[in-house]
Amino acid sequence: MAEGDSLTDLSTPTPGAQSWTQELKGLSGMPAGRYINAALSGQQAFEVDAQYDTQSKDYRPDGAYSNSGWFLPFIGTNDLAAGLGVSASTLLSRLQAVWDKGRADWPNVGRFTLLPRADVGWGAGMEAERVAANALIRANTTSGTTLFDLAAIPALQDPTNTTYFNADKLHLTGNGYATVALVVRAVILGTVPQLTVAWTELLRDWLPASGMKLDGRPLFEHMPPDAVRRGARCADVRAHLLDRNDLCAQRQGPVAQCRRVHRTC
Repeated sequence: MAEGDSLTDLSTPTPGAQSWTQELKGLSGMPAGRYINAALSGQQAFEVDAQYDTQSKDYRPDGAYSNSGWFLPFIGTNDLAAGLGVSASTLLSRLQAVWDKGRADWPNVGRFTLLPRADVGWGAGMEAERVAANALIRANTTSGTTLFDLAAIPALQDPTNTTYFNADKLHLTGNGYATVALVVRAVILGTVPQLTVAWTELLRDWLPASGMKLDGRPLFEHMPPDAVRRGARCADVRAHLLDRNDLCAQRQGPVAQCRRVHRTC
C-alpha cells in the first residue's frame, strides 16, 4: 500500500503519465495481489498520521498475507513548503509517527528520502530543510523500516531536467515515475544492497530500448570503487556500456585516465 501526496497520487498532473505505483504493479518479478494507493494531492505527513486508523489501517495484510505486504508512505516536501516554518527535525517526528503506526500493522514499512523541487514558492530555506531531512531519514536506521533512497538516484536530482521532471519542476514525467518504480521494485525484491547496484538494476531494465548493450556484469566493474562515490560522468558510463573492454587503458586507474570512446550524453 502506498500513501503520500501528488507524487504518488493516481491522478498525476503529467499528461500520459501514470503513478509510480501503477508502473510498479506492471514490472516483472512483482508479486500478484492488491496494490492500494491512498495518496492525495497536497497531503502532508501529519495528515497521513491523523488519518491512518480510518484509512491505511483498513488495508493491512491479514490471514494468509499477514507476513507479507508493504506500507510505503512517500511524503514530506509539502510539510516543508506549507509556509508554517516546519523544520527537518519536525518533519522527521511526523514521519516517525507514520512509520510507527505502519510497523504495528505491516511486516514491511518503507522510509523514503525526498526528491528535489524548484516550483513556484519553493525557496532556498525549504531546500536546505529538505537536504537536512534526507540526512535524518537516512540516519534513522533503528526505526525498523527499509530505506528507499530516491534522493540518491542520479536521474532524479535536477528538477529542471525535463526528461524526468514536469515543467512545473515538482512532479515527474513518465520517465521519472518509471524510474521511481524500478528502484522501489529493486529494494522490495531485495536486490539492492547499495546505490551502485540499484543504479545498475535501473539501467538494465530501462536502457535496452535505447539500443545500448547491457549484460549481467556490474555497470562500473572497470571503474575504481571511488569513481561511483564521486559520480562518473555520463560519457564514461555510456562508453562503458558500449565498449566494456576498451574503456580504460588502466582498469584500476582513476576515471581521469579512462579513454572515452563515446562522448555523446
